Amino acid sequence: MFSNLLSNVNLTTDESELVFQLNCDTNKYEKSGMTHNTNKLEKDGLNASSQLVHLKLTPDFYSWLATIEQEQEPANISNIKAQMKELKSSFAALTNCETKLSCILESLELFNQKHLSVAENTNSLYQACNHISDSQQELIANVVQIENNLNYFSTIDSIENTVSNPKFGFSSSFGTILTDIDSAIKFFVENSTFKDSAYYLKKARSCLSKCLSLIKSQFCEQVNSAFRDYELDSQTITSSNTFMILFGKFHLTGTKLRPSIKLLEERTQNDPSYDSTLQECIEFLVSNREKILLPVVKSSSSQLIIKHEKKNCVLLRTVASLLSRFCDTETKLFLHFFSPSKLSSIE
Repeated sequence: MFSNLLSNVNLTTDESELVFQLNCDTNKYEKSGMTHNTNKLEKDGLNASSQLVHLKLTPDFYSWLATIEQEQEPANISNIKAQMKELKSSFAALTNCETKLSCILESLELFNQKHLSVAENTNSLYQACNHISDSQQELIANVVQIENNLNYFSTIDSIENTVSNPKFGFSSSFGTILTDIDSAIKFFVENSTFKDSAYYLKKARSCLSKCLSLIKSQFCEQVNSAFRDYELDSQTITSSNTFMILFGKFHLTGTKLRPSIKLLEERTQNDPSYDSTLQECIEFLVSNREKILLPVVKSSSSQLIIKHEKKNCVLLRTVASLLSRFCDTETKLFLHFFSPSKLSSIE
């Protein structure tokens, strides 16, 4: 134990020699070496050899002293040392685990910071994507609106080419053309601030005018054709063919012209030109029918007057019945051309 204490103190060579001499039973020092009698150690209860131990240098003394101490150590010292060694090993292992745990915690903290950064960036990216998606939907809506707006301009250009064709006539697509023209006129009126709205509005009205002129010219042509047929057949009129000559041809003409007249009647609220064209057609039909019926009514009335010259009541009933039949038949003929609501337009 003493050697352990000395080993922890830094001594010079002379100081070590002095300590060595102080721990010996004799102060006798020989150049050839120093001897120590172990008998005294045995008397003190130490287990040592009876032979002399020759100690030449201080390290020899320390070595001898350590041997004596090992012999005198209790039996459980080795177990304590083993446990101490195991504890030191465990402490070193725990220290290593603590170091690794600190590294792991630092890594987890770093990962947590990175996770928060990624989450924040992801949220920002999500919001940016939503904003881009909203902008995209808005752009798509604007593109669709622009395409719809441009469609009015291109439609009028196409219709203008169609109605300018010399072969253009009334067909099944005529109603679609009028609908497109009406929609375009309404669009140009509502969006008069557009650069070419005024120009295309003028073109649209021009196309509408050509279409209405076509309907009117077709109507007048068909009515005139029926009137010419009447003039040819009126020379051979008899009591048996009077109805056919006066009304038959016009009934057929009304059936042919009814689809085009219906297009005008359905659109009188869209543009005043529809109503004006319709009124012109009504007036043209009425004037032609007047040319036909007026001479016939006068002639028939004159014959009845002569026949019932002295029978005023009979004459009145007969003339009234004649006029009633003419009015009823003429009304039915009118309804072959126009709707019942247009009867009020006849003066």
